[in-house]
Amino acid sequence: MSPRVTCWLPGLTTFVMFGGEYALVSSTVLDYIRQRLAEMEQQVEAPFRHGQRVRIRGDHPLAELDAVFDRPLSGGARARVLVEWLGRATRCDVSTQDLEAVDNATRGPQDSRWSGPTEVRA
Repeated sequence: MSPRVTCWLPGLTTFVMFGGEYALVSSTVLDYIRQRLAEMEQQVEAPFRHGQRVRIRGDHPLAELDAVFDRPLSGGARARVLVEWLGRATRCDVSTQDLEAVDNATRGPQDSRWSGPTEVRA
């Protein structure tokens, strides 16, 4: 990969070098990393699917707001949701215990004035 590509990779600032030579990572190390990532992904079972409409409930400061489920965090105990706030979708991290699935049948009359964030497609 060319060093000029670094400007197109978010979070990457430079390549690791030793004595003017780019560091190489063996395929064994890369295979191990891939295997561990696959195992970690299997361990986290999201209670909702990406793009699913949810409602924040309980004693949460954003209780009763509709949101869109983005992804699980911290082993599934927390989740990132998108809440429409001031005309834009804003990321919020909440406990999965504070979320419930929303379908059109469970939306109250106050919800009909505002449809909330639209479903996010991957």
